[in-house]
Amino acid sequence: MRLLVRLSPFLLLAGLALHGPVTAEGAYGSALQDSSIVISPVSADGRIPGIKSGSAALLWSFLGTAVPVVTGTLGVYRNDETSNLSAAVLAGGLIIGPSLGHFYSARPGPALVGIGIRTLASTAVAAAAAVALGDDSSANDLTVLGLCGVIAGTASLVWDVASAPHSAHVHNDHVRQGHATFGITPSVGSNGLGLRAAVSF
Repeated sequence: MRLLVRLSPFLLLAGLALHGPVTAEGAYGSALQDSSIVISPVSADGRIPGIKSGSAALLWSFLGTAVPVVTGTLGVYRNDETSNLSAAVLAGGLIIGPSLGHFYSARPGPALVGIGIRTLASTAVAAAAAVALGDDSSANDLTVLGLCGVIAGTASLVWDVASAPHSAHVHNDHVRQGHATFGITPSVGSNGLGLRAAVSF
């Protein structure tokens, strides 16, 4: 959406006198392009505040899963006094780790959905394993449940890691939709020299 307003040069001078010059170090970035003054809410490095990196989101999900899974697996394999802590780290990496990229992208909805799916899947696998270790006659009935839990948990893990960059892009689209710019350009008309203000949002 774009709004155009004609301004008097005296209004511009009055505004500058009241507010002072706009610098790149302030809260607003400015640029002089094609004989116009453009003021937009950007940071000093030219980035819109709140923009997330798709690569960073992927790294959060990938490393948040891989690091605890590897360290937890090694700890459980050693079977020492820290094996219980290692098991907890391993479970946390499998259940929470894949969702870290979505939390980073400020999208807790998909993150919590993934955590819920993997929690249910891990519960089904643990129940099937407990029955199987107990040599219960119903072990065969829970084998399918445990297999479904493994498949659902693995699919959720892969999906959350792979879709983390998409969450960042969705978040950035929402940020850009709320991003507004304000520009002032010279205007020459029948009434003489003037200024034209343009607001885009």
